[in-house]
Amino acid sequence: MEAKNIMIRTEKVLSVSWVDHHRRSAELAGALGVEPTFVRSNARFLPVRYFRQWIATWRLLATDADAVLVMQPPVLSLACAYLHTNRRTTLIGDLHTGTFRDPRWKWAAPLVLAMLRKRGFAVVPNEALAELCRSSDVPVVVSHGYLTEFDFAKVSEAPTMVRDGLSFVLVPLAFAYDEPIDEILEAARITPQLTWVLTGKAPQSVAASAPKNLILTGFVSKEEYSGLRANASVVLAATTAEDTMQSAGYEALAAGTPLVTTPTKVLREYFGDAALYAAPKADSIAEQVSHAFMNLPYLANRMEGLRKMRIAEQDEAIAQIKSRIRE
Repeated sequence: MEAKNIMIRTEKVLSVSWVDHHRRSAELAGALGVEPTFVRSNARFLPVRYFRQWIATWRLLATDADAVLVMQPPVLSLACAYLHTNRRTTLIGDLHTGTFRDPRWKWAAPLVLAMLRKRGFAVVPNEALAELCRSSDVPVVVSHGYLTEFDFAKVSEAPTMVRDGLSFVLVPLAFAYDEPIDEILEAARITPQLTWVLTGKAPQSVAASAPKNLILTGFVSKEEYSGLRANASVVLAATTAEDTMQSAGYEALAAGTPLVTTPTKVLREYFGDAALYAAPKADSIAEQVSHAFMNLPYLANRMEGLRKMRIAEQDEAIAQIKSRIRE
């Protein structure tokens, strides 16, 4: 972890994310003692939506914060903060993997880094992204987020889309560019003895081709999702992107739930031997998910041990960021 020559003299900090909600953004802001602000717009057309979010953010920036924590992407939110704050305001870029890898936004990564190099520093979820920042002379802190132990006591029952006592693998999805959806559907098809539960708004093509042992929940409430997390036997967090950390993986770790994820460098480095690894191919996914069901107690114990270690590491990272905000 590294952050150099960045000093914020007061604690007046604004957190801005141009999404309805994001777990990492909310937890990072909360860990820093900052109230997260999610700037939403329901406009149908993207240019109108971004225009409204820009105006709303501009108004927020009128509070004259000494530091602004901005989730990336989209680059427009950081550009708004860059243009509508004075030169003494430090910009903290919460750079998600999509900043560098999402086809919609990777073109803007040089601009993001240029703004942070001039006015602030970056916070990234893994060392691979930190190296990209360092190569552009952008000061950076590695913070995976803010992991907390899942509170099972707050979950009263299983959500209505699954039966009480049903064993299932939970697959949280955004149906994003890096999710191997077709391979996951095929993995479910070749394991009819298992129940697969996929969250998120599935395209019609996915719903039409889903096998009978697969449940598509659509969008779920926070309470329903907590119920799914509490009752899942296994979590699958699969990606085709090399430098992508997995929110679903963090959530499995928080709950001590056995995890199957992708054998990328960043995921292997973070989860080590506490998780099982499957290439983003149907046969590999099916094999490793089946193996996880046969080793539930062992894998749960491995996840619980890893959780203790990662919480200690993240507390150090958060303390480093706080020290710069409060100096």
